[in-house]
Amino acid sequence: MIKHIQFSIQQKASRKLCFLHKVNFSLLPKGFSSRICLILLLSTILLCGNLGVKAQTINNVTVTGTPVCAGSDVTVTFNVTNGIGVVNHFTNSTSYQAFISNASGGAFTPVGATFSITAGYSTFDNIATNGLSTTVSIPAGFVTGNGYRISIGSTSPTFVANAGQNGSAGFTVNAQVTPAVSINSDYTTTPNVCAGTNITFTATPVNGGAAPSYQWYKNGSTPIGTGVSFMTS
Repeated sequence: MIKHIQFSIQQKASRKLCFLHKVNFSLLPKGFSSRICLILLLSTILLCGNLGVKAQTINNVTVTGTPVCAGSDVTVTFNVTNGIGVVNHFTNSTSYQAFISNASGGAFTPVGATFSITAGYSTFDNIATNGLSTTVSIPAGFVTGNGYRISIGSTSPTFVANAGQNGSAGFTVNAQVTPAVSINSDYTTTPNVCAGTNITFTATPVNGGAAPSYQWYKNGSTPIGTGVSFMTS
């Protein structure tokens, strides 16, 4: 004998019920002495409001190796969080793209080729995979500035690179410079030097960095000394 049983369902879980999700309900209809189990395959998308469910995201971007010289590399680390459904999960097949801003932190543009990262990605909705990292090359033509930012976007699943809070990381660039050195001596009396006369040569660097090193050569090939100054006779 088939009986029509009326019941209501109250949503208590902190997640959204989505199309084709299987849901188990345990019911105790009036007049029955034991619970029965009812399995429903949802045929419509239930809009349950904001129940803490989020779309896929890339955030907590950090940059290691700053300040960096233009033309050099930095290491970028970031976290990913799955969206709802396997098509919105990050996997080893996800394609990422790095974006770099101008020196003022705006006008993000792609830098380098797309890349993938092999990792132990979560297979559950709304669960994060942390500590993914990649190497990003800073364009050689960048000028000196401390307002640059890096952001990461992706496809499969799609995430549009976000320059907002937790969506990008700041770093400092030092522009490329050409090093040079000039050499002077303390012997200025005459252009001719007599044998046995002591002469001290001193190197003066240009764009030599904080602690340049030196190697002196005789006739362009024979090493004869180190240090900023060299004395010979």
